[in-house]
Amino acid sequence: MLVELVKAMNWAHQNMQHEISKAGMDAVSINQGIVLSYIQLGIKRPSELARAMNISRQAVSVILKQLEEREIVHMVDDPDHKLAKIAVMTDDPEIIETLTSARKTTEQRLRTRIGSENYGKLKEALEATWGPVGEDRDEQ
Repeated sequence: MLVELVKAMNWAHQNMQHEISKAGMDAVSINQGIVLSYIQLGIKRPSELARAMNISRQAVSVILKQLEEREIVHMVDDPDHKLAKIAVMTDDPEIIETLTSARKTTEQRLRTRIGSENYGKLKEALEATWGPVGEDRDEQ
């Protein structure tokens, strides 16, 4: 099952890249895409992104720098911590539209391929609270 989950993630990423490229924008790497997804989920501090992705803070900094150079994200002062920065999505409507359209098209393509009922079940399973890593739910 985990192999299928990885294959599904790769399929979704490749579809996103196809749509982004079709719109005339350079594709984003899979790690850049994951960072963007976490930012959209509200995880904006580099240290929190590193924890969420289970990679080093330095690796996150490299990814954020790449996204910043492309003007997809901006690092701004964290209103809650004077010395810290947070990552925010660009307000460039063309970039936002390209990324949003790529996501929606990929989701629709998936819904068409696996059927609406399976799509709904998959979405529900993926939205479930999976609990902490390394713990069985029954042990709580």
